[in-house]
Amino acid sequence: MRRILISAAGSYLDGADVSCDPGGKVRVAAALHGPDGPRVVVWRLEDGAVSEEWISDSEPGLFQVRLVHRGERPLAVAWCCTRTDSRTVLLSPGGTRRVIEGLAEPVPVVHPAGHVVVVGRMGEMIALADAEAREDTIFISVPGGRVFSPAAAVDRDGSLVAAWEQERAPGCCILTRRIEQGGRMGPVLRLDDGDATAHAPGLCPWPDGGVLATWHAPARFDEPQLLVKDARLALVKHGEVLVPVQGSAPDPGEEPRGEEQGFEFPVPVATRQCSVLVLGRGSHCYYSQIVDADGWGARERIDAFEWGCRGPSIRASASANGIWTVTREKGGLALRCIDHPGGTPSFEGRRIVCTGGEGTHVRDRERLRDRDGCCTWFGDLHQHSAFSDGTGAPHETYLRARDFYCDDLAALSDHESFLGKKTPEGEWHYLQDLARRFDEPGEFSTLVAYEWTGKMAPGPGHKVVYYGQEGGPLVSRDDEDTGSGLLAAIGPHGGIAFPHHVGWTGADERSHDPVLQPCFEIVSCHGAYEREDDGVIGCREPVRGPFLRPLLESGLRFGLVGGSDGHGLLWQHGVSRRRDAHRTGFAAVISHDLDPASIMRALRERSVYATSGERIWLRLWVEGVPMGGEVRTDGRVRVEVEIRAGAAIGRACLVLPGAELELDAGGAADWEGHVDVDAVRPGFVYLMVVRSDGECAWSSPVFLD
Repeated sequence: MRRILISAAGSYLDGADVSCDPGGKVRVAAALHGPDGPRVVVWRLEDGAVSEEWISDSEPGLFQVRLVHRGERPLAVAWCCTRTDSRTVLLSPGGTRRVIEGLAEPVPVVHPAGHVVVVGRMGEMIALADAEAREDTIFISVPGGRVFSPAAAVDRDGSLVAAWEQERAPGCCILTRRIEQGGRMGPVLRLDDGDATAHAPGLCPWPDGGVLATWHAPARFDEPQLLVKDARLALVKHGEVLVPVQGSAPDPGEEPRGEEQGFEFPVPVATRQCSVLVLGRGSHCYYSQIVDADGWGARERIDAFEWGCRGPSIRASASANGIWTVTREKGGLALRCIDHPGGTPSFEGRRIVCTGGEGTHVRDRERLRDRDGCCTWFGDLHQHSAFSDGTGAPHETYLRARDFYCDDLAALSDHESFLGKKTPEGEWHYLQDLARRFDEPGEFSTLVAYEWTGKMAPGPGHKVVYYGQEGGPLVSRDDEDTGSGLLAAIGPHGGIAFPHHVGWTGADERSHDPVLQPCFEIVSCHGAYEREDDGVIGCREPVRGPFLRPLLESGLRFGLVGGSDGHGLLWQHGVSRRRDAHRTGFAAVISHDLDPASIMRALRERSVYATSGERIWLRLWVEGVPMGGEVRTDGRVRVEVEIRAGAAIGRACLVLPGAELELDAGGAADWEGHVDVDAVRPGFVYLMVVRSDGECAWSSPVFLD
């Protein structure tokens, strides 16, 4: 296997594609993010060396690039996202430039007549646009749910076949449709075989007629909403969906517990000899997998094991001398040539294998309102996708939270700069727009967020930045490398920041601002960081930074939230105490309404609390002031408590500076009462509950003056 690294000093390369022209000449296109703004650059491979062939002018919001050959002439198709719109830009070496407004996620293919057409997303429909404006844009999909991830290929009979994801609650299904040369559209077919949720379709023509399709779906580990993915393969031919004779999916084997898990974003490649290679991404490496008459072969690693240093996808193009692939790695773009596989798979009518798909909770459960008329809304505000060092597409995060966990709210908080990857402006605009697309006030609410990845202790540590739905600038650690600098940069735009896993990466207490940093995350898949001698959950080693109770005792004021910090892995590299790392930390938000403005207001006012991943209902009032507030007192204070734990309470106590006051709540699932305590001024009071099964909750403090 040959490997050629393409790098650009002082710039960052992303969103790459590879294409071979009819004569076998190989080209690579990518988004180049440098001091002159984002630009499209195309390289040519000749005599074993890569040289720059042409480069575009700056394209604001440049996100991803696709490459296609019209004869021997390359055409770069760029996807650009800005705050106000999404557009597709078609660029030719001669300087020709055409813009298709409103078209996102473009996939170009060569029409049998010789011109290029582009399949993409326009609003919540899949559309077909002519690159040379010979025909009007037509819509391929049918209304009925959000659409994602279009794919396209041309059958040998000249028909264009498109595939895409479409919401079919719970989750998504993979749909496909054929458009004949005359423009007649066939029926919409469902490709996936009843998986709980299916994502990331890929298509390529099959030499014997038809189109090969791949996608990823949950590996069959009993619980469909869980995280590890595997590839699926089908042949779409004559209106039928066929699968390999030896099975529609490989045996996932034993449930993974280590760092490398899954096989996602698969790409099919078919050679003229009808051999099949499926390329895809694990959680840390890229892989190839042959499919032949014996079914799915062994998975072969095609790059080095390097955590968090690769992009979300692999692109491929077949030539006479091999299959060329391009991936993003820490050092740049890696161009490789893989030998053609041998063997040809046999296909048969699809066998339906259903893994279920029912949500795990009931979303329309009765809401318990407290005496102030407020509800508690539960959700995970700290999680990652394949856009940084996690797994799965960003929209999978929201679908999982809404349809399978039935959470009330969610935020995706991918790293802005991490192990060789800096989030470009176009990607940030896309992630903000995606959060807005999923927000449904009163039903399911989302926040725009990202993780600022500062240096670990004694550096400023890591903080999740929240903007609500209005969005704001992505302030990278490359722009501001101190916690105080970050807070000063996001504050004018309505942003707030929460430090997390502070004992592991540091709390940055010297830069704390109770207005711009109103809460700390106390629990996640990394454990709990309330106090060092916690014997219930424990925390991740090594311990480099402080715990939160001593920070409160030192005079810092902040509320407490939970978040999973889940990366889409089972057992989170063996760190997580739970199999599903996304159920290891909740933010419980107390507000009248479920919408981004109400959530952000509650976070700012510290009207929140933390749980270890269970829906434990708490209330705390001190002299009638709810958690997060401040009370002036000259002596004793009355503390009122309500607990709806959902299981037997093992222990409940009030935490004060240097003391814990036990409550007589053991054994019951529900408890309420009041206690008069002597106030320590300045000081605080918060409630800690430990259920008999070890699950915990911590209220935000009420601060005493």
